[in-house]
Amino acid sequence: MRASRVAPFACRALHAAITAALLATAAWPARALDVLTTAVALDPADPARTRLGRLEYLAGFQLTLHDERAGGFSGLVVTPDGASATIVSDRGHWMRVPLEHDAAGRLTGVGATELVPLLNDMGEPREGRQGDAEALTPAPGGGFVVGMENRAGLALYRPDLAAASAPLAGARYIPPAPFNRGFEAVVALADGRLLVLTEAGGKDGSHQAYLVGPEPPALGLTYVTESGFDPTDAALLPDGDVLVLERMYSLLMGANARIVRVAAAAIEPGATLQGEEIARLSPPLTVDNMEGLAVRAAPDGNGVLLYVISDNNFSALQRTLLLQFRLSE
Repeated sequence: MRASRVAPFACRALHAAITAALLATAAWPARALDVLTTAVALDPADPARTRLGRLEYLAGFQLTLHDERAGGFSGLVVTPDGASATIVSDRGHWMRVPLEHDAAGRLTGVGATELVPLLNDMGEPREGRQGDAEALTPAPGGGFVVGMENRAGLALYRPDLAAASAPLAGARYIPPAPFNRGFEAVVALADGRLLVLTEAGGKDGSHQAYLVGPEPPALGLTYVTESGFDPTDAALLPDGDVLVLERMYSLLMGANARIVRVAAAAIEPGATLQGEEIARLSPPLTVDNMEGLAVRAAPDGNGVLLYVISDNNFSALQRTLLLQFRLSE
């Protein structure tokens, strides 16, 4: 997800919001953490398997961080050069993790990291429902837009993660969603608008979605999943199409995830969006509560690289997984 693709979003109103964000400072120190990585195969029963739908599995790691605050990772952005990943959790924390790759872009390791509180516009840590960050996407100037779920809103953060502005214009026009069914995926489109997907939906797989531009109000549309799946993140492809990560969980089927592709031309006010499935993760393959998705161009020019991270729900029965795939165009 390249910042250059979202430059049109830097209109006067957004510039004013970013300026306000840059005025705030952080008084909350980071806490260093070591990351223990354990390599995982796509298919534990067949470690040589690399094909998953239209994707090629490149690498995967289980991440272990010995800190009770480290977990619940729900939003993910990887720098265009692959040097680091910025991750946001649903309990109000950031992580910026150094990434290691080979010359072709294959993920080979994860470095030590820091855990930083997610601050509100008063410069204070977000706590409780205010810290339920579920979505992350690049903003102009190298910062980020964060989507909050339970206290639904979109907040701008500066590149060093230190400060938040007031909610973006337009976000306040989005009707409140039911508890724990609010903003789940936010992606900055090539034309500068934000596509916001919520978990709120019907049994038919339809979900509330919105286009948020620099001027209010937000414009409604519908996002349709396969029944039982919910959108959890989205990322912009170089051609302007959007990849959406979806997940499903049931006692019978366990955790499942799929990635679908939504055509850029279809994303218009009032539209019904339904992506084309390009890959699906189901047991006994390596899968958990997959919630974060990031995209960057492959350094060898062969398609794009996808990074998917799971939310372990702070449960000893779940894992934090970071998986990497290649989508060849």
